[in-house]
Amino acid sequence: MRSSRRSWKEGNFMIMRYPDGSVVVTLETKETMKLKPSVLFAEAREEHRPLLSDIFFQWPSTFVRLGNMSTFSRRLALVSLVSFVELLKDVSLPEATPKDFVSVYGGLAALGSYQLEVDWLRKRIDQMAVLLELSAWRDRLEKVNKELEEVEATAVRLRKRKEKLEGEVAGRENASSGDFDMSSHAGEGLRR
Repeated sequence: MRSSRRSWKEGNFMIMRYPDGSVVVTLETKETMKLKPSVLFAEAREEHRPLLSDIFFQWPSTFVRLGNMSTFSRRLALVSLVSFVELLKDVSLPEATPKDFVSVYGGLAALGSYQLEVDWLRKRIDQMAVLLELSAWRDRLEKVNKELEEVEATAVRLRKRKEKLEGEVAGRENASSGDFDMSSHAGEGLRR
């Protein structure tokens, strides 16, 4: 017989999802908490519930500490989470700047102060920041490659010039290395 439960590990939590949509989270301390979206999101605005449900479905541990909060605190935490995620959509690559990420990390810290478990969000933001830096590193690499191509082209021109000069020098050395006696030719040159 197959179990209707599904278990997995998420960060420091063991998650067990039930068919009714509820989740049982086992904390590091072996304490368990049952989370139900219908209860957690009862005070949330209707337009926020789809986003909150998506987050709950993918990262239920986000809400593990909200069960023991007052209604006001829970609602404030949920509104903050939704606002943060919606604002995060505006910080898109490649238009984002490092300054954008400074403010994003500040907002992430604020979410933590609401007792939201947002390690999953921090990891995604870190990935975005790395991608932003990767673009800058690629630009630098492209610039260095162009400079290197210019240096190599200059080196090729200088080698050709060097070979030509070496040929000139060798030709002049060969011309002067024979049995050339100026005194024997001095009279001939004057007679012409």
